[in-house]
Amino acid sequence: MAGRLKPLDVERQNKPGKYADGEGLYLIVTGPTSKSWSYRYWKDGKERWHGLGSFKNVSLKDARLARDAARLRVKGDRSIAGVDIVRERQKAREEAKAVDAKVVLSTFEECAEAYIRANWSTWSEKHRDQWPSSLKRYANPTIGRLTVPEIKPSQIHDLLKPIWVEKRETANRVRGRIETIIAKNVDIDDADFRNPREKLPKRPKRVVRHHPALPYIEAPAFMKQLAGASGTAAENAMLAVLDRLHYGHVTVHGFRSTFATWAEECTDYPDGVREAALAHKYESETTAAYHRGQKLEKRRALMKDWAVFLGGAHVSRLYGQRTG
Repeated sequence: MAGRLKPLDVERQNKPGKYADGEGLYLIVTGPTSKSWSYRYWKDGKERWHGLGSFKNVSLKDARLARDAARLRVKGDRSIAGVDIVRERQKAREEAKAVDAKVVLSTFEECAEAYIRANWSTWSEKHRDQWPSSLKRYANPTIGRLTVPEIKPSQIHDLLKPIWVEKRETANRVRGRIETIIAKNVDIDDADFRNPREKLPKRPKRVVRHHPALPYIEAPAFMKQLAGASGTAAENAMLAVLDRLHYGHVTVHGFRSTFATWAEECTDYPDGVREAALAHKYESETTAAYHRGQKLEKRRALMKDWAVFLGGAHVSRLYGQRTG
């Protein structure tokens, strides 16, 4: 259809597309029974499409009149400045929705309390304690008095930012709880809604800090000193003993690493025997499902070799002091 549209052409046109009538008026066809009118214009460098109604309700003649009225409002005149009629309509819709929301909707804090009450009987003591306290401390001061549609991504960003890096687990839990409350109180048919989560600050990679360990080559000399030390085998007491023997730079847990390094570099025992001696679990669930044995005999042999390496006499005397 070249040039201006004709009523009969408009009636017969069923092929999906946009058909120009002139001066910004278009017939929008999306299907055999779906046709509508739209006014296309540009405002501040942005293309806009202003709906003028369905073809069933608005004739070609009326669509042209509506186009002329819309064009006049966009361009304005000497006494009235032009307006962006699409943005004006959106703003009016948002304001009306906000008024309705304030009348009907509860605040985030009220929604959270309702959700907690509904799930209280099924929660553990840990959840009963953490849910209310975390939301009260981190969420409510910022978004507690807002309704769900009023919550902005920047507000979620701001309340999580102080703990996003320093308290990772807490931040993840608080974020998840906020999103759960929001998801439970949003109109699923609202096409304009999106869960307000904004990209948070990038977290630095977590630095893995291994327990300070004693080089295995120094372990025999350490055991010789430990055999003559007094104290108990409790971890805190052992830390005090280590400090007294001038081994304060290592930790009790670090001796597991000392043993593991020695077993790997100085013996031919399979990795599985070493890991079993350390009570480590297999990372692969499939491997764990097939390897169910305790490897007790092989572990005994490994530990005897470890005792010999440390200096059997010193180990035996230390064992007697601890059990005697």
